[in-house]
Amino acid sequence: MNILIIEDEARIASRIERMVTELLKEKLTSISICSELDEGRAYIKDHQIDLLFLDLNLNGENGFEVLKNFSAA
Repeated sequence: MNILIIEDEARIASRIERMVTELLKEKLTSISICSELDEGRAYIKDHQIDLLFLDLNLNGENGFEVLKNFSAA
Protein backbone atom coordinates (compact mmCIF):
# COMPACT_ATOMS: atom_id res chain seq x y z
CA MET A 1 0.00 0.00 0.00
CA ASN A 2 1.36 3.41 -1.01
CA ILE A 3 0.40 6.23 1.32
CA LEU A 4 0.79 9.98 1.04
CA ILE A 5 0.48 12.41 3.95
CA ILE A 6 -0.01 16.07 3.09
CA GLU A 7 0.44 17.95 6.37
CA ASP A 8 2.20 21.25 7.11
CA GLU A 9 2.91 20.52 10.78
CA ALA A 10 5.88 18.16 11.00
CA ARG A 11 4.94 16.84 14.44
CA ILE A 12 1.47 15.82 13.27
CA ALA A 13 2.82 14.31 10.03
CA SER A 14 5.29 12.22 12.03
CA ARG A 15 2.57 11.05 14.38
CA ILE A 16 0.37 9.97 11.46
CA GLU A 17 3.34 8.22 9.86
CA ARG A 18 4.11 6.26 13.05
CA MET A 19 0.48 5.29 13.57
CA VAL A 20 -0.01 4.13 9.96
CA THR A 21 3.28 2.22 9.97
CA GLU A 22 2.28 0.40 13.14
CA LEU A 23 -1.22 -0.40 11.88
CA LEU A 24 -0.33 -1.56 8.37
CA LYS A 25 3.07 -3.17 9.06
CA GLU A 26 3.90 -5.57 6.21
CA LYS A 27 1.05 -4.27 4.00
CA LEU A 28 2.79 -0.91 3.74
CA THR A 29 4.87 -0.46 0.59
CA SER A 30 5.75 3.21 0.92
CA ILE A 31 4.82 6.27 2.91
CA SER A 32 5.65 9.82 1.82
CA ILE A 33 5.10 13.18 3.45
CA CYS A 34 4.59 16.52 1.69
CA SER A 35 4.34 19.73 3.70
CA GLU A 36 2.75 21.94 1.01
CA LEU A 37 -0.21 21.52 -1.34
CA ASP A 38 1.83 22.21 -4.48
CA GLU A 39 4.33 19.55 -3.44
CA GLY A 40 1.47 17.14 -2.76
CA ARG A 41 -0.17 17.83 -6.13
CA ALA A 42 3.11 17.15 -7.92
CA TYR A 43 3.61 13.93 -5.96
CA ILE A 44 0.11 12.70 -6.84
CA LYS A 45 0.68 13.41 -10.53
CA ASP A 46 3.92 11.38 -10.57
CA HIS A 47 3.08 8.52 -8.18
CA GLN A 48 0.36 5.95 -7.67
CA ILE A 49 -1.13 6.27 -4.17
CA ASP A 50 -3.64 4.06 -2.41
CA LEU A 51 -4.42 6.25 0.58
CA LEU A 52 -4.16 9.99 1.22
CA PHE A 53 -4.06 11.70 4.61
CA LEU A 54 -4.81 15.33 3.80
CA ASP A 55 -4.74 18.38 6.05
CA LEU A 56 -7.64 20.53 4.88
CA ASN A 57 -6.05 23.82 5.91
CA LEU A 58 -2.39 24.08 4.91
CA ASN A 59 -0.99 27.52 5.63
CA GLY A 60 -4.33 29.06 4.65
CA GLU A 61 -4.71 26.96 1.49
CA ASN A 62 -7.75 24.75 1.03
CA GLY A 63 -6.98 21.01 0.99
CA PHE A 64 -10.39 20.32 -0.55
CA GLU A 65 -9.02 21.73 -3.82
CA VAL A 66 -6.66 18.74 -4.07
CA LEU A 67 -9.62 16.39 -3.73
CA LYS A 68 -11.65 18.26 -6.34
CA ASN A 69 -8.80 18.25 -8.85
CA PHE A 70 -7.95 14.57 -8.54
CA SER A 71 -11.37 13.06 -7.91
CA ALA A 72 -12.56 14.43 -11.26
CA ALA A 73 -9.63 12.85 -13.12
